[in-house]
Amino acid sequence: MEGLDLGFIYKPHCFSVYSDALDTAINILVADNIVHAERKGNSFFMDVDSSYIIESGLGKEAEEKINRTISKYRVKTPSETCLLTVAHYVGRKMTGRDLQDRIREVQKIAGAKYNENAIMDAINELDSSAFEG
Repeated sequence: MEGLDLGFIYKPHCFSVYSDALDTAINILVADNIVHAERKGNSFFMDVDSSYIIESGLGKEAEEKINRTISKYRVKTPSETCLLTVAHYVGRKMTGRDLQDRIREVQKIAGAKYNENAIMDAINELDSSAFEG
């Protein structure tokens, strides 16, 4: 969200986007009981065990960017997060393309899961976030 490259490669997958490497990292954290994961219906909820102190080694500036992103988007529902993730992926792949092209591309990935207004709102939220900071 803030231009920090953590090395994860994403691809369209099952009405959203997916990273094999991120999935593997999360599964390791879950297996080690550092992250707790729970499926509720079609949603997946995760949180970090509060007894762990996580040090990333990425540096103060990178950690601040990560914490700002988490703070801003942690209140989103899983469905809202999914839409924002797809819209972000599309925005990165379609730099400079107009809004209608981006909406159509989100629809290609997400299917009929979100209406055009919801997609437009997500794109606009991401576009306005790019100017905050």
